Amino acid sequence: MTLSSPHARAPAGHAQEVMWDVRGNSHILEYAHLEETRRREGPTVAKIKAGVIGAGIGKYHIEGYQAHPNAEVVALCDINEEVLAETAQTYDIEHTYTDYKEMLELDLDCVSVCVPNKLHAPVTIDCLKAGKHVLCEKPLARNAREGQKMVDAAAEAGLTLMIQFNNRFRPEARVLKGYVDDGAFGEIYFARCGWI
Repeated sequence: MTLSSPHARAPAGHAQEVMWDVRGNSHILEYAHLEETRRREGPTVAKIKAGVIGAGIGKYHIEGYQAHPNAEVVALCDINEEVLAETAQTYDIEHTYTDYKEMLELDLDCVSVCVPNKLHAPVTIDCLKAGKHVLCEKPLARNAREGQKMVDAAAEAGLTLMIQFNNRFRPEARVLKGYVDDGAFGEIYFARCGWI
């Protein structure tokens, strides 16, 4: 499973579907195995099994996964047992954990890492080492050294690490990216932007 740019094209044998998150932002979800599975089993596709670490902003990740017909949240982790129980009940999540390393023992395809910034690197690296694709909340890490360790861990594991910079999927950003790709602005050597 790969979350990729809206302008990316799936390689031969792959398929893409647009996922809209609860904030109305679109994400293209690429299923490397989807076409082969459809040929073999027909239109029924096994759902992507996701886990979420951190029930704060993680709630938005849960809602995004639950809104997609080919994804399901099967596990949730948070160190606050009260918040964990309340969130699991609200979103009907069966498996709950206060230790994310225990959650990683499950058969999960991907994990959303929604923890405080200082924990992004160690938690993400543990998830990648456990064989899970990772969608990590922004920022990538506290510094470039930690970020590089995360990127290296993903490359070593052959897995996808994506940082939740959801503005790149907003309609206006996609239109602007299309202009850039088409060469409408010529060679870009400097850019400055702000929230409009």
